[in-house]
This record gives sequence, C-alpha cells and structure tokens, in this order.
Amino acid sequence: MKIVGVGAGPNLLTLDAINAIKNAKIIYGSKRAIEIAKKYINCKSTIVSEIKDYNLAKLKEIPKDAVVLSTGDPMLSGLGFLDGEVISGISSLQIACARLKISLTNLAIITMHGRNIEKGKIAIVNELKKGKNVFLLPDPKFGVQPLAEFLQKHNLKVQIAVCENLAYPDERIEIGTTANPPSKESDLYCIVLVNTSHFSF
Repeated sequence: MKIVGVGAGPNLLTLDAINAIKNAKIIYGSKRAIEIAKKYINCKSTIVSEIKDYNLAKLKEIPKDAVVLSTGDPMLSGLGFLDGEVISGISSLQIACARLKISLTNLAIITMHGRNIEKGKIAIVNELKKGKNVFLLPDPKFGVQPLAEFLQKHNLKVQIAVCENLAYPDERIEIGTTANPPSKESDLYCIVLVNTSHFSF
C-alpha cells in the first residue's frame, strides 16, 4: 500500500505522488483528494473508490496493493497511520506559514478536529506560554470566536490568522486579535496563533 499526500489544494502534487497515482491499479481517497488527483488517474486501468467511512476497521479492509490518497500531508492529521509507504504532500501547515512568513522552527501543531477539545485547550495555553506560535486544525465545536474568548479569559494576547481554502482560487486569509477576531467564511480552514511578544505581521 502507498499512502500518497496530494497536497492541500490543486497543483501541489509532487512528482513522487504523480508517479504513484499514474501507476496505481486501485485508488482510494476522499472526494476532495480524488478531485485534486483526477488528471493523473488512468481511467482505463484504475479502479477508484471514494472513502466515506473512516472507521479504522473499514480502513484496514483497503487492499494492500492500493494507493490511498490523503489530502495535505498524510502525517498531518491524515492517513499516514495506515500500513504502507508514505509519500509526503504539501500541507496547509506549510502553505499557511509561507503566506504568513512564520518560521516552522518555533511552531506547535495542535489538531482539535474530532479530538478532545479540553485537552486541546490545555495544549494551546501551554505552547503559547512557552513562547511558541500555534498552528491549529480546529473542531467545528471550537472555532474562531470561542477560541478568541478562551484566549482572552487566559489573558493571552495573540494575533489570530484564519487561513481558508489554501491553494484554491478563492484562498482567503484574515488576521485579527483576541479582542477583534477574524471572521470565518469557509469550513476548509486552519488557524495560526502568533505570539505578539516576539513577532507581528
């Protein structure tokens, strides 16, 4: 099995990813991942199956000779945990940091999507108090406004960047503060929290 990162949006596939997709006989992936990779899929010889159920038992039923498409990079909240070779992709993390000119060397990565929100909150506070910036994959239950209120409650004054639809034509980035947080217009987004003590946009 090959787990292939297709990037966060169109035109971000690496040559390794393209070659794996072109040579695949069986491809699995989400609707978005398949859409990103579709121009490299050999329609005549490849069976394509959309993953709709991300239950671990179901994922383990994927054939060992399949190529599994994972949006962004498989090792950033993706399908890299599956058995097989992982081919890296360009993630929303890398794009967000490039757009905002934030160094990856002082960045904490926190995923709250589908995870324990209270543990995520503790992690955010701890990392910001260490002086780190935070890249956050939010959960629908804990978006921009609740996050800003939470940070204010803990007296953490940071800049908040909402990065939406990265690498797509309708890409949008809005920057605000805990007192005046940015708005969210898309469900495909990530958040970057920047410590204003050592950097500002």
